[in-house]
Amino acid sequence: MLTKFAHVESRLSGRKRQREVVFYAPVSLCDRRPCSASVAVGLVLGPARRIWGTNTGENDIYVIDPATQTKVASIEVGPNPQQIAFAYKGMAGPYAYVTVSGSNQIVVLNTDVQNARIIEQIDVGSFQAQRPNGIWASPEGTRLFVANEGSHNLLVIDTGTNEVIATVPVGRKPIRVVASR
Repeated sequence: MLTKFAHVESRLSGRKRQREVVFYAPVSLCDRRPCSASVAVGLVLGPARRIWGTNTGENDIYVIDPATQTKVASIEVGPNPQQIAFAYKGMAGPYAYVTVSGSNQIVVLNTDVQNARIIEQIDVGSFQAQRPNGIWASPEGTRLFVANEGSHNLLVIDTGTNEVIATVPVGRKPIRVVASR
């Protein structure tokens, strides 16, 4: 039976929140694991069917193996990582692209969790002007769409060159991006 996962965040009282990664089968709950992230968001299913997530209030991202329900990697990427998308550089990849609002960058990592490391950093402008948050890859994995919370726009990035090829104004404080396939 295939195990699935969900990120659950609930307000207990006042400002205190409870965060968990919940593993479940299609019909029943399998397990609950406390999530130690100060603000855990941006869970996404990555290569090898592993769960990748960001520790938004910290400096790292993590990878969970749903088969064993254990954390298999923790990778420092910089202050306030927000969300993760997977894309290609030509025929190479997939790579993990992480929006890091605290350094105003998109950090590019290889996806081998045993040897995960930062291989590139894409600067997206000054901190006050941009604050990258949401990220989504095109179905082909050759374009990234990045929502900038501070500048109220969407960047389109070519993953082959890591260059911004378009800037689209959007509404105030965009924080998520989803594109149809």
